[in-house]
Amino acid sequence: MPLYSLLGAITALELLFCGIVFFVVGLIGLGYGKMKDGGPIFLLVGVVNGITALSLLYGSISLGLQGVVPDATAGIFITVAAFLLLFSLTFTTLGYVCIKEIDFKPFGNFCLLGGITMIPYAYFVYAVLGGIWLTVSVISWLWAFLCTTLVAYEKASFRILGWTFLIEAFYTLWVPASLLIVGIPLP
Repeated sequence: MPLYSLLGAITALELLFCGIVFFVVGLIGLGYGKMKDGGPIFLLVGVVNGITALSLLYGSISLGLQGVVPDATAGIFITVAAFLLLFSLTFTTLGYVCIKEIDFKPFGNFCLLGGITMIPYAYFVYAVLGGIWLTVSVISWLWAFLCTTLVAYEKASFRILGWTFLIEAFYTLWVPASLLIVGIPLP
């Protein structure tokens, strides 16, 4: 399997799992459940993302050091792995915060940093990977992170967070994942 096909498969898997978290947060934000109930799901998806990211990181570094792949290709995989680690840490932290029912403000601060991090990743996706759909998705995740921060500080309603995550679950995560799974490249 060519390396970029592998990256596409990993991307589809990760988009699918992240979509689960976005969907559950969206439903909870709209009043269909409690954050504590979603905690185990968030934690599980965070761990799966972390394992995938660390595997990708290890494989990229070892293949790059062995000279199997060019440094530029290894660098792309390492950047994608770092991006996945950001989501892994976010979902794992969210799961812990929800299960323990602790204050959301520190998590909101973390999401502010995560949102700011989406700006260079949007540029990376557009300039290096050339994907318009994924670039729009990354910019949308910027709003999701910032919206989470606003809700943590009670500057926005939980319903806005719910609709943001529910809508983004479909057009930024599940639709692209489904297209990649069936072999249709994203525009």
